[in-house]
Amino acid sequence: MVVVDKQPSALSIAQRGYRLAMSDVHVVPQGDGWALEVAGDKRESFDTQDEAIRRGRELAEQEQGELVIHGKDGRIRAKDSHGHDPRNVPG
Repeated sequence: MVVVDKQPSALSIAQRGYRLAMSDVHVVPQGDGWALEVAGDKRESFDTQDEAIRRGRELAEQEQGELVIHGKDGRIRAKDSHGHDPRNVPG
């Protein structure tokens, strides 16, 4: 006989050892400047792409997500992972 505890656990998902969803941080063009977009929401605006990338990298590290850098045309030009890579990938 299997007994299943239907009471919700007091432990959070993180405390149980599961990773929470990571948020990717996108550096996207916005008018004459640049913006950071996290989970589809524009967070901050910057005059230069370099400023946006610098701040985006900080947020990606905090979120343990990926920094996704878009060009002026909106196409992805670079990605930089700041999360936990479970695979052992050379390079």
